[in-house]
Amino acid sequence: MAYRFGGKQKTLALGTYPTTGLAQARRKRDEAREQLASNIDPSIVKQAQKLAMANAQENSFEAVEREFCAGQVFSDTAIGCVIADCCSKALGGKLPSLECSRTLL
Repeated sequence: MAYRFGGKQKTLALGTYPTTGLAQARRKRDEAREQLASNIDPSIVKQAQKLAMANAQENSFEAVEREFCAGQVFSDTAIGCVIADCCSKALGGKLPSLECSRTLL
């Protein structure tokens, strides 16, 4: 989608076919037009959303736990057991119990 913002010509990608259907592309175009009408640059909004998604993935419990265990000498099964135990306790035991050997290398 081509548009002008701040006196500059810009282009906003709405998705690729067939991943993004026509109806979805039209909704994205309408959202971008609403943002432009509110004097908001849609490309900045898209970049901010992308950054927020990347930040959320970097700050997940699993990512932090793996970073913490990176200096330790654990087997992958032990790390998986730690993740499963913590998630199970956090969710009130709603995860199925896993058979973990609890051995460290």
